[in-house]
Amino acid sequence: MATIKVNAQPTYRLRPVLLPGKSEPEKGKFRAIVTERETYDTDYVIQEMLDRSGHHMSVSMVQSIVTELLDTMIRLTLNDGATRRFGDYFEVRLDMRGTFDEQDSRFDPDRHEVKVSLVPLKKFRIKSRTKPPQNVRKQPRAYFAEIRSETAGPNELKEGEDIIITGRDLAFAYPNDYIRLWTCDNRGEKIVAAFLGHEMKEHTATRIVVP
Repeated sequence: MATIKVNAQPTYRLRPVLLPGKSEPEKGKFRAIVTERETYDTDYVIQEMLDRSGHHMSVSMVQSIVTELLDTMIRLTLNDGATRRFGDYFEVRLDMRGTFDEQDSRFDPDRHEVKVSLVPLKKFRIKSRTKPPQNVRKQPRAYFAEIRSETAGPNELKEGEDIIITGRDLAFAYPNDYIRLWTCDNRGEKIVAAFLGHEMKEHTATRIVVP
């Protein structure tokens, strides 16, 4: 039996949109990133359906039927070029890739490609939900990818040189936010915490320079 989450809802976090060619975020512009990234396999998905519907069928039988349906749609569409539609869920259609030199040019398998595409329809274009996604992180969490001295290699420090810290979502308000940092390793976290106590020479969304 599949474990179905009770009262579950999608969650997301927001990340600032950077200005083109700049390291500064665009004011008032954020993009959403879905935080639930778990992937369920075929058996699990079918079992979810059986648990909710009450149908008395085996997982293997349902999988066999669905697989045969999809394989048939793909195979026959490749054979005759017709578009095959499955209700308001999706349709399977034939596309061709590649350019032709003349109006009467023939298909050349070395230059052209026939491809079956699955096109989502109305049921896959839901724009609203009774349970809207929830913002689970209303403050950006900084991530440090690299910490190094100006002329040193990755994650190397040289005494007397500026410290360059690169990453994403670095435009946080010091000192209250640095306790929630994500870093490349524990050593990096300690280095960042130590150097953020100094006056910063540069502080953008992707780069911090500490003298």
